[in-house]
Amino acid sequence: MPDVTRRRATSADLDYVESLLSANGLPTDGVRDGTAAFYVVADGEPVGVGGLGRRLDR
Repeated sequence: MPDVTRRRATSADLDYVESLLSANGLPTDGVRDGTAAFYVVADGEPVGVGGLGRRLDR
């Protein structure tokens, strides 16, 4: 079984993060400006993304 790791997304991951969010109808605000924190799960290649951000409309 491959080793699965979780790490903070780097600038090299941002295209991947945006593509997953867009493909699932989710907003991409905050991906590049640092207002949200994203984490990548990988087994050699990225296989998933998780993120945390603030809602600014409240």
